[in-house]
Amino acid sequence: MQQLDTFPESESTLLFPGPAGDLECIFKPAQSVEGVAKRPLNAVICHPHPLFEGTMHNKVVSILAKACFETGIDSILFNFRGVGKSQGQYGESVGETQDALALCEWLKKIRSDDGLVLLGFSFGSCVAARVAKMVSAKALVMIAPPVERDIFQDVTVPACPTLVVQGDKDDVVSFATVSQFVQREQSVQANTAIEFEVFPETGHFFHGKLLPLRDRAIDFLKNIEP
Repeated sequence: MQQLDTFPESESTLLFPGPAGDLECIFKPAQSVEGVAKRPLNAVICHPHPLFEGTMHNKVVSILAKACFETGIDSILFNFRGVGKSQGQYGESVGETQDALALCEWLKKIRSDDGLVLLGFSFGSCVAARVAKMVSAKALVMIAPPVERDIFQDVTVPACPTLVVQGDKDDVVSFATVSQFVQREQSVQANTAIEFEVFPETGHFFHGKLLPLRDRAIDFLKNIEP
């Protein structure tokens, strides 16, 4: 694929040249919505675990993209290596971090004056947190982060506004462990705004809670400074 040199003007599904081969991406340019103008912010959204049917078409990922759209932020959804039409194979979270980083570096190249926002769901929140620190992101959103898993052992919250959302009935990710992680990061990152939102009676995939999740993400993102 020929290297993209601009962000598409309309929603487009394209192949992006990633570090392990082409990455299947959906580019979602925002528009002014109810008086909210496009902002000099760009988002990369990371999907759940590639080995457990995680893709960029996941409903939580899609709802995060809608939150970006409605707050004037252009976003990129993408399939990690080995998922959908993306080339390569599962990279033990290290390769997936390289995938997301490549997209962020491209955004920084074509829009050097814009800020970056990283968002991720489950496994994707691990990747998002790592990359947010690497690129000095303006904000981070972590939905149901699997902090008790080995892939999360080296992950900390970067020095930027951060939103962590967790369901208290999650049967995949331990609510208690996520709470402890947030408390620890809040004590360590005393100068960083870390918001922790608990969704009651909510499981891992936020069934029946997607619209409230979108609204909470909107409330967070609309206050992020480019």
